Amino acid sequence: MTEKSMLETFGSTFKLTGRWYPTTNTDAPLGTLLYIHGGGLVFGKVDDLPEPYMNVLRRSFNVFTVPYRFIPEAKLTHIVEDVTAAYDHIAKQQDSPIYVMGRSSGAYLACLLATLRSVQGLILFYGYYDFKHAAFQRLPTDQQHIASMLNDKLETELTHNEPITNKETPIRYLIYLYYRHRDIWLTRMGKHIDSYELQHSDLKTLPPTFLAHCTFDPDVPFEYSQTMAHYIPQHHLEAISKHAHDFDRLVTEDNINLYRKATNFLWQQQSQ
Repeated sequence: MTEKSMLETFGSTFKLTGRWYPTTNTDAPLGTLLYIHGGGLVFGKVDDLPEPYMNVLRRSFNVFTVPYRFIPEAKLTHIVEDVTAAYDHIAKQQDSPIYVMGRSSGAYLACLLATLRSVQGLILFYGYYDFKHAAFQRLPTDQQHIASMLNDKLETELTHNEPITNKETPIRYLIYLYYRHRDIWLTRMGKHIDSYELQHSDLKTLPPTFLAHCTFDPDVPFEYSQTMAHYIPQHHLEAISKHAHDFDRLVTEDNINLYRKATNFLWQQQSQ
């Protein structure tokens, strides 16, 4: 990367620190891209994008990586507060268009943010827009073999009394799997989570959106991206014929090209 990144602190009720990556585009970039990581709202790392992907994004955007509090130490309402605070922080600093990218639960938060703030475009990788699918009431199909490990001690011994952010450990992933296995993921999010779920009418109002999802995703059903593609007016759906959730975990030329395709789509929408 030719330009150094820098830390940015934001938030009023809870202080969070994201990272600002300036664009490498010597001409005018599309705008600023807020990147929201995944992790089932339970775990994750704010700077989890491999450098080759970040390099592609920075050719079109300034990029700000968004941290947020995790459940169960915080509730969904706090997470929404955090991502909207990140948007407001960036919007106050510059007046260029704001785009949002998210992966998995980060894609859910990106969708939701686009209904709460003015967002020019979205990049959604293997995401969802509500919690109603029956798949969320059980373990991901590729994790059934560890069901016997997922006991109540995981939560009592491995969670914290204070809110946490930026935790990408195998232990936190096990807590997420425990919640799915016991069908208590939604209860750990807090009350009134239905107010944070998007309806089909909300999808119709979303800005131009690039979607990518594996057709045989064992964690988040491909059906979610299909439905979003049906309702979002300007969209492109990249269906990947694989049995995988985070298909871009490994950096490959095909995956780098997919990131290029996503940014090219948003450039095309901007020029129309």
